Amino acid sequence: MRLQAGAVFASYTIERQLGAGGMGVVYLARHPRLERSVALKVLNDTFAEDRQARARFEREAALITALDHPNIVPIYDRNSLGDPVLWISMKYIDGGDAAAMLAREGGYVSAEWAVRMIGDAGRALDHAHRHRVLHRDIKPANLLVECGIGGIGRTVVTDFGIARAVEDAETNSRVSATLAYAAPERFGGGPVDRRADQYSLGCTLFKLLTGEAPYARTDDAAVIAAHLHAAPPRPSERRPGLPSGLDDVLATVLAKRPEDRYPDCASFAAAAREAVERSGETAPGVHFSPDLRHRPPTGRPVVWHGEDAETALSQPPARHPGGRSGPHTDPPGPRGNSPAPLIGTLGPLHNTSAPPIGAPGPLGKTSAPRRFTRRRMLIGGAFVAAGAAATAGGLVLGRHDRNAATPATGAQIPTTPGDLTLPSQVLALAFSPDGTFLAIGGKDNTTRLFEVRTGKQDGDPLTGHSKVIRAVAFSPDGSLLATGSEDNTARLWDAHTRRPVGSPLTSHTNSVRGIAFHPDGTLLVTGSDDTTAQLWSVRTRQPTGAAMTGHTGAVRAVGFHPKGTLVGTGSQDTTVRLWNDSTGLASGAALSGHNSAVRALAFHPAGVLLATAGDDASIRLWDTNTRSASGNPLSGHSEPVLAVAFSPDGALLASGSRDGTVRLWDNGTRAPIGNPMTGHGGPVHTVAFSPDGTLLATGSADKTVRLWRVADYR
Repeated sequence: MRLQAGAVFASYTIERQLGAGGMGVVYLARHPRLERSVALKVLNDTFAEDRQARARFEREAALITALDHPNIVPIYDRNSLGDPVLWISMKYIDGGDAAAMLAREGGYVSAEWAVRMIGDAGRALDHAHRHRVLHRDIKPANLLVECGIGGIGRTVVTDFGIARAVEDAETNSRVSATLAYAAPERFGGGPVDRRADQYSLGCTLFKLLTGEAPYARTDDAAVIAAHLHAAPPRPSERRPGLPSGLDDVLATVLAKRPEDRYPDCASFAAAAREAVERSGETAPGVHFSPDLRHRPPTGRPVVWHGEDAETALSQPPARHPGGRSGPHTDPPGPRGNSPAPLIGTLGPLHNTSAPPIGAPGPLGKTSAPRRFTRRRMLIGGAFVAAGAAATAGGLVLGRHDRNAATPATGAQIPTTPGDLTLPSQVLALAFSPDGTFLAIGGKDNTTRLFEVRTGKQDGDPLTGHSKVIRAVAFSPDGSLLATGSEDNTARLWDAHTRRPVGSPLTSHTNSVRGIAFHPDGTLLVTGSDDTTAQLWSVRTRQPTGAAMTGHTGAVRAVGFHPKGTLVGTGSQDTTVRLWNDSTGLASGAALSGHNSAVRALAFHPAGVLLATAGDDASIRLWDTNTRSASGNPLSGHSEPVLAVAFSPDGALLASGSRDGTVRLWDNGTRAPIGNPMTGHGGPVHTVAFSPDGTLLATGSADKTVRLWRVADYR
């Protein structure tokens, strides 16, 4: 609904529109009785029509209303339970947001004003955190600066968006924040607490001081990789003349591990203020001048911006003896399936935890323990444990000395079985979502499941296909396994009973080369040598529409965008295509760049990139928003690249080639990491990361599967 000036809505008289976003529109309106202006936010009709969304909004709006603090924009009123439209009225701030202020003031403000603004915002956030509410989208555009006597008044925080109570089930990360200001833990699968807001506040301070976000990169994937791995930059190097003490403050607040940051936002703000005072830029006691750089801000007030921030419950504040940052002891939040947030998100990058992986049992002959270098595969060609360092649901991010040797102790390097040799070439493999099993398909027309912890085959092979297995995939909840075969069919299997679910899926007239589940598990996509791809209903096991046609060569690879909005296909005709998952119609023109057959594709966990590879021995990265190439092709393999996969955190890309090698690539720098991983005696047809990112599985025409410890190559 759009309201015109002079219209009356919920007794408020509309004066003008202030802004619009994904959730609704914000108006300057006149209160019917108090004769004062308010900011009136009216949500889109689609939210009011969704009963679940309405109940969640009304519950969460009540939480935001309880945040009574002078540095938080207060909410005056909201819709009644039975109102057909959802709305909130809040205080109108006569001033502007910090982002607009930076644009007016030449890109940055004085250090004294920056730390004063951060101090105000920090007090607001600490108050919200004490009430167990997390903002999740702190950035300059969500800090409003009031006009005061002589120029600048206080800074207030706005756009708390959708709050969540401590008792709610959803505590895990939802990557809905602006990427430039998002904490590293936002890109993992575990809980996110108040220290993520502190990190975002640190990024905001960096922007206020220098005019740049700390990790300015050319594309979203590179920004994510920098948040995860790049050292915190020094503001004094970006803007000479800034107090050098701020370098240490920013290094702390932008620490990768939450436990290495300040205990709360007030401590962070105090450290920043002290660094400025020590520099002499402002005297102790902080008698701030009323200017930003030299003059007060001008321009039209801005109140509530379009990029609505989802809030989620935060963990209880950690207790740090002596007020210093120490090991984090907050209990993890509960896990479980919960409704999607009301706003659009990039979707969780990973939301699965696996049990600790222990020592494997023997697969055949065993030999005495022996020494391994850290760059060597964990166990020669065999299934193996990740060792004690691989914690449940976590990522082993340590960078080890790649030339050091490690003794084969029982805790880390168990006794070495012989190579795991399958009956035939390995053409496809996939980890179960909980990391417990690895499904392997090959030329013996069967699919076998192995327990990752023990390395033992679990149950009998799945039989039913009459020809080679070319593709395997687990459903997101792990209840189903899908297989695609050269017998022109796909099959669904109960992952627990290992029995087929219904009859084979038959519509293709040639080999099924690719298969993938929709992120919500309701759809399946198959790609075939008959040049088509097909969407299937998992429930009915019937096609959901006509085949996706447009390729002129065999479709060798398929995949769903993490948001489930697009299907990607790669073809022998050298092109890559994107399709609408609900209509099956092409979404834009084909992506052209490869000069020979495309054999593999993989979407980045955040959906910002698509990686494709093929017979030209190169890997290409595509920006899924612009549908254009992202950087130069990755080259390093000497023969066709047959498989690609992103790590769950999106920082790494793995590739397997007909040249028998596996490579890891740094997704931030686009550079290869170390030397190729060698050991297979034939083409590497398939690669897959474990759900927790600690292991990389590779399958080869040499009839073996190898597991590599990812931490040894970071």
